[in-house]
Amino acid sequence: IHLAGMPRKVVLRVSSRKDTPVPGMLTHVMVPWDTAKDAYNADSFVNLKAFTIEPSPDGSKDTCVITSLDMSPVPSWMTNSTMGYLAPQMMAGQVQRYIKHARR
Repeated sequence: IHLAGMPRKVVLRVSSRKDTPVPGMLTHVMVPWDTAKDAYNADSFVNLKAFTIEPSPDGSKDTCVITSLDMSPVPSWMTNSTMGYLAPQMMAGQVQRYIKHARR
């Protein structure tokens, strides 16, 4: 990918919020970040990525609904592979935290 003109490293700032915009939903937003200026990096090839994870509307415990917003020229295969890796880990972490707090 670097040979195609993409940088070797991209710094992103990630913000995650539980129960946003509705209870039970998890929202993540990623923006390019300039660490030297501690500010948004408008010159990055990555613009904005946001996604939400929510329980399945049919009540199934084995599935969830993932909605994504991609405002950058990053190929969709890269976003999909990242989501396919991160989403199950995040959901597993949520389940473990829920079980831990439910036992108290």
